Amino acid sequence: PIGSFYLLKTDGIFQSQEEVLAHSKDGVLIQKQAEPGDIRYVDYNGDGKITVDGDAQYAGSPFPDLTMGLRAGLDWRGIDFTMFFDGTFGNKIYNHTRARSEQMKEVQNFSTTVLDYWTPTNTNTDMPRFIPTDPNNNAERVSDRWLEDGSFFRLKTLELGYTLPENAVSKLRLSRLRVYASFENLFTATKYKGYTPDLGQYDGVFTRGVDVGRYPIPRTYMMGIQLDF
Repeated sequence: PIGSFYLLKTDGIFQSQEEVLAHSKDGVLIQKQAEPGDIRYVDYNGDGKITVDGDAQYAGSPFPDLTMGLRAGLDWRGIDFTMFFDGTFGNKIYNHTRARSEQMKEVQNFSTTVLDYWTPTNTNTDMPRFIPTDPNNNAERVSDRWLEDGSFFRLKTLELGYTLPENAVSKLRLSRLRVYASFENLFTATKYKGYTPDLGQYDGVFTRGVDVGRYPIPRTYMMGIQLDF
């Protein structure tokens, strides 16, 4: 479908020079600049080289298979309680923010996740070796390394209120008095590593699902009083 992600597929990290040499076509290395600790890319069309035009594959869609909302409420003896859940399931997010903060090339602040980079004594990691020149293009290639599950389930709103009895508020010359506490975005269940999986509808169809630094949705707490005269 339009707007889907077509990306290079990754196949782990080269753990030895033997693995680098084995990744070849007719005796010619597919990734000529690769060394142990670099990302291994899938030569999808089998032409012996890695190119976006020839090797990009369908990797997922930013459009969810299911979008849901669930509202529940209770009203009993002056106590009212409402909550609203929302979420999406089956969509993908290209985490460009992580791609920038984990690229280890430019002089800038990096994510702390890069501290787990590959070394001969630290091979159980998905973070490639640290090399500023990046001859293998571990960072720059548009690959499924940065594609994540964007599904989430969120408690969007929660409100608890209490309406005082009429005989109590009538003495205050009021017809109704209600006190309440309201909360927004209390928790989000998701596997997404970015600030928020809810990227909203602000972008176009060709950039939907691409996180370029979306500001996190704030968690808010409010208290209030409603008066009817």
